[in-house]
Amino acid sequence: ASSSPVSPAPFSIASWHPIFSRHTCPAAFVPFPPEFRAYLESDGTQPPADVEDTAAEAEWSDDEGQPDEGQPDDSGPDDDANSSSSSSPAAAFSFPELTAKLAAAIKKYGSVTPKLNFSAPRDATWLNANSLRCTCPADAYTLLKASDFVQHDLQVLAAHPSIEPKLCLRKWLDVPPGLEFRVFVQGNVVLAISQRDTATFYPYLAAGAALDGYVDQILDFVADVIVKEPAFGPESFAADVYIYSSTTVKLVDLNPLDESTDPLLFEHAELGAGEGAEPGELMVRVVMSENTVVPPKLGGYRAPIDAVELFGGGKGAGGWEDFKKQCVKGGVTDESSDEEERAESAL
Repeated sequence: ASSSPVSPAPFSIASWHPIFSRHTCPAAFVPFPPEFRAYLESDGTQPPADVEDTAAEAEWSDDEGQPDEGQPDDSGPDDDANSSSSSSPAAAFSFPELTAKLAAAIKKYGSVTPKLNFSAPRDATWLNANSLRCTCPADAYTLLKASDFVQHDLQVLAAHPSIEPKLCLRKWLDVPPGLEFRVFVQGNVVLAISQRDTATFYPYLAAGAALDGYVDQILDFVADVIVKEPAFGPESFAADVYIYSSTTVKLVDLNPLDESTDPLLFEHAELGAGEGAEPGELMVRVVMSENTVVPPKLGGYRAPIDAVELFGGGKGAGGWEDFKKQCVKGGVTDESSDEEERAESAL
């Protein structure tokens, strides 16, 4: 990519989505309410204080007719719920208008994927059944609140005050990951195409015949839709797309062609100035076997490392018994033997 700084403004979804709305999934945009940034930057992952009532009254339209587990459970004692909400910094915040717009978008689309200007909270999906799908406002708040990617967006927005902060609520689509690709474009010419889900081997991609057809579709889409659109602007970028049908390609995201964008099956040096390819030579890479999969960089965000080590057999793992001993040794608890026995019987 170019060594000169790349303006992030064209890559805000609030900027490019209206331009390519016919070629991407539907979405609603909501301006940040006052204090929303402070809420996102506060400790904890609890939704704002107003969410429970709104979530309980919303009309859910998922297949089961019920909210997912991310919805706050109001079936317990009122005293317990009030005590829990008052103990979190998030309880000091309330965004009834935003929560109502979240519920309205969910009612309209069935379920949504939340995103700030540049990033979806993909690193926080371990809190939401490993999915970005939100079927109630609490799901969206939890994902946004727990995401490091969202915190990075806030830093970018702070450094570029001319970009209006927006919350994007995209209609949830269950896209087969084997049909998603990242396209690297330099000077309005497609330089490289990578399989986006690098952690999985798809035999039909490695076989070649289907892949050739997908590549032709992608090249036509970039040339006829993105490059020919003067309102977009950048001539070098990375586009995430998926094969919607044998005649249609859909746009998922647009990112700058620089080191902030994951090169997936390539190296940044290969994409910087065309190194590794003759001028005009297209590079296409997919996972060719089970032995050549590339673990996703999101692997480190799947659960808190201390929980993984404690219960998952990692370094320092000792399980529940070791955890109790550490607590007693550190003076965290002074339970009687009867209380310990009751705790053990409840597990």
